[in-house]
Amino acid sequence: MSRVVIVLAVLVSCLGCGSSDSGGSSGPSLWTFYLYNETEGLLDNVVINGISCPPLGRGENAEMQMPTSAVYYAESVPTLGYGLSWNGTFPQTAGAGTKELVLDGAYYSLWVENKSSYVISDIWVDHGLPTETHYSIIHGPGDKLWYGFFDRHLNANIRLEEGSGGYWSFDPMTFQQNAAGSYYFSAAVND
Repeated sequence: MSRVVIVLAVLVSCLGCGSSDSGGSSGPSLWTFYLYNETEGLLDNVVINGISCPPLGRGENAEMQMPTSAVYYAESVPTLGYGLSWNGTFPQTAGAGTKELVLDGAYYSLWVENKSSYVISDIWVDHGLPTETHYSIIHGPGDKLWYGFFDRHLNANIRLEEGSGGYWSFDPMTFQQNAAGSYYFSAAVND
């Protein structure tokens, strides 16, 4: 019995996010709240007014009909790097309101596409610097993965290694910036 209740509760929670049908209610005037992921990363835990929403990828949004102000929370749960969170209250507005979640300029988002025939097994962030950090990972050929958020600075670099001693180095890194202001780096490795 408790399993059925849990499944139904999750189903009801998910129906609230993304819905734009007010249902013709004669209750309070509703407005639409849009929460946009402009972080260039992935947001796994997205909640609007206590209702869980599906994860948000790059440039995706959640929307919800609101009778009052919108209280939002979103966090990243990266493979590597920093997990960051955003929260706040968006005031009630007529028609529609939009909140863009933007990555703080002190960080960048890292994406890696493995176009090689090798498995990436290690990543060194800021290789050779005092802030060097090592991560072990299994990143197979043909996969594009989001690694996470990392500190952005002038000498930022990464080194990706495969098990037999080969590596790819991105030093220096040239960051890109999306229209909302979030920094990111997309690397592609080949044979």
